[in-house]
Amino acid sequence: STQSRSSAASDVYKRQANNGSAFKQLLLSNDSRLFSDNHVLAKLDKSKFIESYPQFIYEVRNTVEMGVIEITYSSNRPAKFSGFMREGCIYTVKGNQHSTELSHYPIRPSDG
Repeated sequence: STQSRSSAASDVYKRQANNGSAFKQLLLSNDSRLFSDNHVLAKLDKSKFIESYPQFIYEVRNTVEMGVIEITYSSNRPAKFSGFMREGCIYTVKGNQHSTELSHYPIRPSDG
């Protein structure tokens, strides 16, 4: 609720004023809210961290050749192409032939 978020924010500000920063307090206490899903603080390799969870790939693109294209899939394997802003699906047009290649390998049914 809004009131509980406001109260939590208030508690954070009180801790900052009284005991140093909230970040420092959480860091010193190894609070799971700070370390959970944080590759920097956990000292994990960024690529391995990113690839350790299924990735959700979503892309919407408006192309001259094919109009609006939307693609959504999940992957639990490394990307074929690196880069944060990579295309989720690479479209190739050669004459009247259109082909696609996904940036990740999709989750196989056997991987569930």
